Amino acid sequence: LFSVSQIRRVAHDPFVGLPESILEPARKRGTILHRRFALALYATEWLCPHPAVIEEYRGYCLAMDACIKKNDVKPLKVEQSSLSLKLGYAGTPDGLVVYGKKRVLTLMDLKTGAQQPTDIMQLLAYKEMQGYEETSALMDLYVYEDGSYEEKFVTRAERATEWAWFTSALGVLISRANHGVK
Repeated sequence: LFSVSQIRRVAHDPFVGLPESILEPARKRGTILHRRFALALYATEWLCPHPAVIEEYRGYCLAMDACIKKNDVKPLKVEQSSLSLKLGYAGTPDGLVVYGKKRVLTLMDLKTGAQQPTDIMQLLAYKEMQGYEETSALMDLYVYEDGSYEEKFVTRAERATEWAWFTSALGVLISRANHGVK
């Protein structure tokens, strides 16, 4: 199976050519903050204590906590890998949650860096995986160093165009594999 990340890189790889001295700290930050996000979601259901603010990433931590609290986010699935056997890919969504006053079933993805063109396609890919098909809303949560955050919900128009882009990139990977091209 291809990973959602592999497919995104075929569509657009914003990190090509960047030195490891830039990429490694960003990867580290993403990994640490995603772990903390999972714990913050679990803590809403009393499955663990609320995680401490990580001083090095204070603003990011405060932003994710504020969003979770403001929107009364309740997790149903956290960091649970899944797949689409029909299309041949797999991935690990950050969280399937009940979100906001209207209690909407939402697929939520934490973003700790700048918005990327393929962020929407990632959510769409996750929605098509087993166990996530009934999701109503798709939302990227961008958290920032200054403690602010932005909720970006995927629109109906974006769903059509971005899904086409995702399946095209997947098709390129499948064709490469079928022809022995790396």
